[in-house]
Parts: sequence; structure tokens; C-alpha cells
Amino acid sequence: ALGRTLEDEDLEVQSAVVAQLSWGRDVETVLDALGAHVEVVRKEVERRISRPDEESKSYVNRATRLFGDTCKALANYRDDRAVESLASIIQRLRANTEDNNASARLVGRIAEALLDLGTHDAVQACIRQTQTYTEVDGYQEVAAKELHRVLAIFATRVGKAPPDFSQTWSVSWDNWFEE
Repeated sequence: ALGRTLEDEDLEVQSAVVAQLSWGRDVETVLDALGAHVEVVRKEVERRISRPDEESKSYVNRATRLFGDTCKALANYRDDRAVESLASIIQRLRANTEDNNASARLVGRIAEALLDLGTHDAVQACIRQTQTYTEVDGYQEVAAKELHRVLAIFATRVGKAPPDFSQTWSVSWDNWFEE
């Protein structure tokens, strides 16, 4: 019943349902419902982000928070399927453009959830995503720095010095991961 409520158009209702699904529920149901929901929110943010009207801007701001909360709720269920779902979604984040900075808004939130899971596949998905933000076109820097920040926190947490942020930051993270 709660999973169907995620389809409500009201983001506050969706947020309340995500909070309810965050702990102590049937794993199968939650993984399916939250995995699908986080993808729906991602798509809606990408669809609305370039619209100039205030309603769309407000929606994107609130949905960005909901996206992060849904990612964290999904990561609470320490299961390979949660990793698969989040890894699949982070791979769908596209490079930023002049009109669309959805990646800058979403990449840190999903990377935090993946890195909280801490599996080899979760870390690898985040490091692979660094390749999306290597262009020196001015649009990728915010997403690149956010993903680097989250990866650096993870590296420190596991007791391994993170690489510095530089023009070759993606290669540096690949090397770090291989060590």
C-alpha cells in the first residue's frame, strides 16, 4: 500500500512515504518500490530543470531533496539489489549542459548512498561516473567537485588518502581504486 502512495503527485506525501519505507519493511517490496521511485524522481528533475517558471524551479529544489532521501532510504537496506539499483541510476546521470545541471544536483546525493553501502560494485560505480565530468567546458566542474568531495570523504573513512582534485581527477580516482 505504501509503495503505491509513492505515485502521489504531492512531493510531501512522497517524502513521508519514503521516510516510512526507510526501515523495517519487507526488503523485496521496498527495494522494488524505492528503486523505481528514485528513477522516476531523477527523470522528472531532468525534465523540469531547464524550465524557467517558478513552479518548476520549486519542484526541482524539493525533488532534489526527495531524490537524496530516497537514495539514502534504499541504501538502508544493505542488499546487492540496492547497489544494483543505485549504480544503474548513477550511470544514467548525463553530463551537465548550459540548460541542464541535474547531474550537479543529484550526483553527490546518490554517490553518498552508494558509498554508504561500501561494496566494491558501489565504489566502482561512483568512480566510473567521474568519467562523465571530465570535459573542461565549464558545465561539469560543479558535479565533478561534488563527486570528488563525496569520494574523498569515503576514502578518508576507509583510511586511504584520496587523490587531489585536478584536471586528471578521473584517472587519479581510477588509480586509487585499483590500488
